[in-house]
Amino acid sequence: MADVSAVGSSNVIPFVRPAQPPRPSPEVLCDLALQVGEIDELLVGEYADRPWWGVRDAVDAETARFIAEQLTHEGRVSEAALRGLLDPAVARAIDMCREALASWAELGRARTRAAAEGNAGIAWFAEQVEALRDQTIDLVEEALTLDQQARGIERAVGFARRGEAWVARDPHENIQWLLEAEEAAQQEKARRAQIAP
Repeated sequence: MADVSAVGSSNVIPFVRPAQPPRPSPEVLCDLALQVGEIDELLVGEYADRPWWGVRDAVDAETARFIAEQLTHEGRVSEAALRGLLDPAVARAIDMCREALASWAELGRARTRAAAEGNAGIAWFAEQVEALRDQTIDLVEEALTLDQQARGIERAVGFARRGEAWVARDPHENIQWLLEAEEAAQQEKARRAQIAP
């Protein structure tokens, strides 16, 4: 019988557990949403005209009201009930962010193929690229909308977890959020440019 312990003679393949995607969390969502936000060439127009503008504050207020009226018993809210509000919203937003980023990558591949083909089949490639672009725009807008919904829920849940009375956001906080998000996106772009081959 052959010695299977000799180097190169073993037919045993070590099992390597596949890497699991990180558990859905607000931190994972923040990272993915920033990546989606980098797809700024598609998002023409003012931020205030975007369909997700103002969603965060509206959902924040609605969630706080729901928690106070439906989930609060004798001045307390169960952690399970709060997780039941927040976790599904974060998971949906993460899924949509991943879908938007996948569509963006597919659009990039289609553009590369179209450029490589030159004039051959240009009409077909142009139609494919345009369809993918429209699809990606829709997914990006939906991802950013769900991100803002999750952030609104997270804010209201945070007040409930701390046992604090909910207060509306300061309008200046919206501007600060926008500035911070833009700065974070620019820093991430610069970081990626440094590590690109």
